[in-house]
Amino acid sequence: MGDGGDLFKIIGLAALGIAALVGVIFVTKITLDKIRNKAKKVPGAETAELIKETLASGNYRVVTNIFGSKKELLDTQTWEGKELDYKLEAEFGRKNKIEIKL
Repeated sequence: MGDGGDLFKIIGLAALGIAALVGVIFVTKITLDKIRNKAKKVPGAETAELIKETLASGNYRVVTNIFGSKKELLDTQTWEGKELDYKLEAEFGRKNKIEIKL
């Protein structure tokens, strides 16, 4: 039987797997340009639905659902950061959910 380190290795690998599965991108500032550029790389992407959340820590989370021409969900990307850039703030306005063309 291994030492206690084996358990920590397993937990560490599981945490990495979950992070990869969730696909969260951590940045200091979430920008509209970064979101658009990343979403445009998804084959067939035409529109994106952005959902903004303010976390208990004061940081922001923006979930980006990327859709094709027939409104089929192609990919989801999640961004977390300390602030939103002025373009993204302007797009959201007082809303927490918006749709943008790619």
